[in-house]
Amino acid sequence: MQDVAGTRKISANHTTGNELNNCKKIFWQYIQTYKLLISIMPPPIPLTVGQKAPAFSYAEGGSTIHSSEITSPYLIYFYPKDDTPGCTKEACAIRDTWADFEAAGLKVIGVSKDTERSHQKFQDKYALPFPLIADTQLELANAFGVFGEKKFMGRIYDGIHRMSFLVAADGRILTSYPKVKPEAHAAQVLEDFFGLTS
Repeated sequence: MQDVAGTRKISANHTTGNELNNCKKIFWQYIQTYKLLISIMPPPIPLTVGQKAPAFSYAEGGSTIHSSEITSPYLIYFYPKDDTPGCTKEACAIRDTWADFEAAGLKVIGVSKDTERSHQKFQDKYALPFPLIADTQLELANAFGVFGEKKFMGRIYDGIHRMSFLVAADGRILTSYPKVKPEAHAAQVLEDFFGLTS
């Protein structure tokens, strides 16, 4: 009886070992499939000149403003994360040329996945004079086509790309910036705006 019980025990352990090996094989097959899928994922496809900018809303001065209420041209810029080196340079470059943006009648709206609390800390820390949208569900990033595959230090992942759109008062996109240099972006936008509207 003991031998039979022992035999059964060994058999059960052997079966469990086989199942474990099968699970390992399935897991590694899944990993390889996942790597293959992300390696062929298409890059983001941002909106282009002439297309209508998607509708959105933002908070400013204690009020909620809808994009349909904006009566002046505006720059909507997407950035990866609050208070990181590149994003801080980009925001502060706009802040430092804010008088020029105001003189041109050009509004600025920043967008990232960060929360409203994070945005408030970022605005307070650097005295940013323009609103920031907390696109936590990535609805706006997807609508503008700026969310997708990114590569950084050999790692592949999905995220918001640093892209901007200069939008006319009627909501049409005047020009887009699929590749942004953070510290030079503000000056580039102003130059392009004057060239497009003069």
